[in-house]
Amino acid sequence: MVNLCFSTPVCVLVKQDIRRTVSRVDEAAEVLLYDFPKSSQDDSIVKAAMKASRDVMMGKGAVENARSIFEAAAREVGLLAD
Repeated sequence: MVNLCFSTPVCVLVKQDIRRTVSRVDEAAEVLLYDFPKSSQDDSIVKAAMKASRDVMMGKGAVENARSIFEAAAREVGLLAD
């Protein structure tokens, strides 16, 4: 089985400024789907993060690439925690 853990977790703000530490690709996919604003679902960076996460879970992509794109998407929509 593929290791789906990020080398460094990504901390995001979800549901009324609650912090969530995302350390796995499947967690990132869940956050993208359920915690990102619905209005951001058509943003190209959010779509890229979803695709990168899906690719890794299907054994086709690199975990750290998915992490980087997820972090960029969180920053873009204002959910990346300091």
